[in-house]
Amino acid sequence: MTHARRQASVFVLILAVLTALPAAAWGPATQRAITVTAIQVVRRTHPDAFKSVEHNYEEDALVGATAGYEFLNGGRPFRSYTEALAAVDNEIKLLREARDYGMGSYFAYRMGMLSALVADMVLPFGLEGDAENPQLKNQIETDINQRVEQFTFVQSTKTLTFVGRARDYFDSRRSYYEQNKQMISDDYRRGIGAKGLMADGAQSFFSKSIETVADVWHTILYIPGDGGMTSPGANTVAWYFVDEVRYLLHQKHNFYQSTLTYKNFEKINPGLAETVEKMGDLFYAFNTTDAQTRAVEEWKKAYEIAGAERRRIGKKLAEYFIKVGEKYLARSKEDDDLPNALEAFTTALEFDQANDLAASRINETNTAITARQERRTMNVNMIAAAAKVMTLAEASNVAGDYANAIATYKQAQSLFEAVDDEFTDQAAASDESVKMIQKNITDIINKVLEAATAAIDEGDKERTSRRYAEAIKCYERVPQILSVITEDETTTHGKDKLDLTRMAESNIGLAREAERRDKDRAAAAEKAPKGKAAPAAEAAPKGKS
Repeated sequence: MTHARRQASVFVLILAVLTALPAAAWGPATQRAITVTAIQVVRRTHPDAFKSVEHNYEEDALVGATAGYEFLNGGRPFRSYTEALAAVDNEIKLLREARDYGMGSYFAYRMGMLSALVADMVLPFGLEGDAENPQLKNQIETDINQRVEQFTFVQSTKTLTFVGRARDYFDSRRSYYEQNKQMISDDYRRGIGAKGLMADGAQSFFSKSIETVADVWHTILYIPGDGGMTSPGANTVAWYFVDEVRYLLHQKHNFYQSTLTYKNFEKINPGLAETVEKMGDLFYAFNTTDAQTRAVEEWKKAYEIAGAERRRIGKKLAEYFIKVGEKYLARSKEDDDLPNALEAFTTALEFDQANDLAASRINETNTAITARQERRTMNVNMIAAAAKVMTLAEASNVAGDYANAIATYKQAQSLFEAVDDEFTDQAAASDESVKMIQKNITDIINKVLEAATAAIDEGDKERTSRRYAEAIKCYERVPQILSVITEDETTTHGKDKLDLTRMAESNIGLAREAERRDKDRAAAAEKAPKGKAAPAAEAAPKGKS
């Protein structure tokens, strides 16, 4: 092995130290550096890579580069170079297919994830399965972390390579891979560590990682030919769109964009119930009304497609509709709540015919519907009875029988107030009737107060004319007129009644006193000697006393 190649190998292990994510040998900071640099390299050939007219997707690629590429292996760490190679080969084919549906944020995210895997594949001890000695791996990563900021990119070729056969390409890029691992292990075993092979080789290996990532990306973005590659199956592409919707909903929180991706899913969908169901799961977990409505539609589609899983999906739908029904049943305030609950429980039973809870809720809801109808009928009858009593009160009012009118109005008010607020239309009608009754009672009381005032005024006129008996009769009518007012003295009408009653009583006393004085003067005049004038009569009082 040449000294330059030894330097490359050393460099690889230096960068592996940044281990925020255990499976990423380069570490997140270095993976971002490799990805950012590779983007600049690939844009020399593909100027629009990782961007569109309106958006820049570089950050999505960087997020993917540090997210952990185990996702590309079904969520499991790569146990060998062969597993990693197969994943890269499959991902190249998949992303070449996916690019025709748009190279947006998720496409960039997957490109970044692929970048991380490719970078680790050319790094000795980079893959998780390469870490025969965890202590050695950790020490190498620590040493790389201490030097990572010193690395720069040195490109060895001006053109990018199309990776037609992944194994041939990576075998060439890793031609000294095993020798480098052995030499690094020897360096650390002998105590030389980072001062051995890694001392001079890190820079070149950093550059090799960037070039390898750029070549893989170029292969995905290059349109004229496919190099004899086979296309991924429809199922694989469908799952790609499922994962894109997951990313858009739960990473980007973009419901609208996820619906656009779904249209691509519909174009490629091979009729696989599992993918449709998963779409429903993703929309449901987004937890908005629109998304959950969409989720149920997806579950229904999956239910229709499914074979052996049909019953399980049916149970999921039944659980959803039971939850919907229970919300309506618990509220049951609007007229359509209980019918909606019954519809939901019935739908649940259609999807899961053996669901005892749905059957029980149907019975419970039917009972509630019957009871509610009975309460509504009772309220209707109560309102009708109150309306009849109110009509009688109005007749008494027109006839001037105010006492009976007020009493009857109050009976009608009690009936209207007995109507509860369970039914909003009935409650509103009752409230309006109560307001009308209260206004009518107030109008009657005002008429009574006016009549009492008029009686006092008439009495004052009679008293002024010294017709004291007639005046007293007028004043004495006041309490009888006011007797229809039953409010106590704390109310405005009660206070007015008390004031007028006291005024009438006072004026009765004044009338009697004036009558007594007039009689005294008349008697004195009769006794007076003839020719001598009798005392002049006092002027009668004016107005109310």
